Amino acid sequence: MLTANQLLPTCKGMPTLLSSVFIIIGSFLCCSALQAQTFTFPVDAGPYNVVAGTATQVCFNDAGNTAGVPAGPYGSFIFTADWTAGGGDPYSSEAEITVTTAGGSSNVDPPTAGSTSNGNPTNLEFTGILLPGYDPTIDGSICVDLDQSFPGSDANWSNLTLTLGPSLTPATVATITSAVCDDSDVFTATTAPNEVVWLEIVYDGMSNTLVANTFGSSYDTEIGLYNSAGILLIDDDDSGGVFQSEVSLIGLPAGTYYVAVGGFNTEYFEPFNVVGGGESGDVTITVTTGCDCSDPCNEFCTTSSVVECDGDPCTTGDVQVLGDDGSECSCTPGAVDMASCDPACTTTMTMECDGDPTTVGDVLVLAADGTTCSCSSGGSAPTPAITCPPAVLDFCDGTYDCMFMDNNPATDGNGVTDDPIIGGTAAAATDNAGIIDLTQLSPGGTYTITLNYDENGTLGTEVSCTFTLELPNDADGGRF
Repeated sequence: MLTANQLLPTCKGMPTLLSSVFIIIGSFLCCSALQAQTFTFPVDAGPYNVVAGTATQVCFNDAGNTAGVPAGPYGSFIFTADWTAGGGDPYSSEAEITVTTAGGSSNVDPPTAGSTSNGNPTNLEFTGILLPGYDPTIDGSICVDLDQSFPGSDANWSNLTLTLGPSLTPATVATITSAVCDDSDVFTATTAPNEVVWLEIVYDGMSNTLVANTFGSSYDTEIGLYNSAGILLIDDDDSGGVFQSEVSLIGLPAGTYYVAVGGFNTEYFEPFNVVGGGESGDVTITVTTGCDCSDPCNEFCTTSSVVECDGDPCTTGDVQVLGDDGSECSCTPGAVDMASCDPACTTTMTMECDGDPTTVGDVLVLAADGTTCSCSSGGSAPTPAITCPPAVLDFCDGTYDCMFMDNNPATDGNGVTDDPIIGGTAAAATDNAGIIDLTQLSPGGTYTITLNYDENGTLGTEVSCTFTLELPNDADGGRF
């Protein structure tokens, strides 16, 4: 709880307080603003006859800054004029102006000061905010539209003055960041008659309801809530069956807001213009934030986390939003993980990958980006199948190179040529390619040959073959 004694406005050494709201209590304008740069244009004597509903525009500067306004920016203005009623019985309280710059317009209706509910001559004052600010070095255009709201009337405006000043904001004495749902801060002060207590709230927008009330105060209060532009958003006199006040708004965006509390009959005008009522005493101001979680997926009632939720193991960084009751409100899939080795995200192929040529059928698993996830070595090369030549071979007559060629496979499919191992009585006629030159053997003889293969270090089962060599049946000889 903060008290007024802890929060008196000052231009020096402003305290920092830990709470969920940014607070100021006391004077309307920051005292440092009183020393900020101002500029007053030359008086425009007029007079201007202004007919209700047909605004009369008076320009004080142009885009090229012919008036020579020093560099800004400027955030506020004070416009004054001598006002005299014409025909149609207008009141000075029905006078209004609109100040327009290259950045926007600001309307002031009714006058800030000097107006009455009659047509007597008076000097009117209009105070407002330049939205979104005025910098003559960028565009110096600034004009004032004069108007009356009472139909069929007219009035004379003369001796027009326009003064530019700094932004109009309440004094800042502490900076505190607001919290999310269900936060509450209480402030107390003792007020004098006609005094207005100001609170500045820096609201983070992380809840859907902002509430300020004066319940518990010792006197009849009124309360108003302004935005940072000085626009009155809402005000209240009595709430909850008591003489205290409460304002509540839903869906406010993040930003700076101002609460003004006064006694009964306090009047609220724009911008930031509050006339305090006569009652006073001990005031208690409570500022709370809240969330309606009847819908558990209300954006203010949810929590987000990065967790697998889309059912796709090939994505990473999914964002899951859970409601107030723990149910899933949404799941936003993350990006595809190109390096994922989850089986659902990989490609499998059979190819040499273990660096050992004596194995066959290695299994390579690749991620989507080509990264190797795993390599499973295949088995040893198969034992070679070895067969014998026919039992009887016909001997050629020498007309042709008559040879027997071993039909055993030369490779096992792994690209490495097998080496034959040859022995027996026919070995001398057999070359290292497994070809038996029959012309080196004698017809009618019976021979033996032993065959085996060294297949990359794996020996097959040796085969011993016996065959008889006979003369060919055909006269020309032939290849068998």
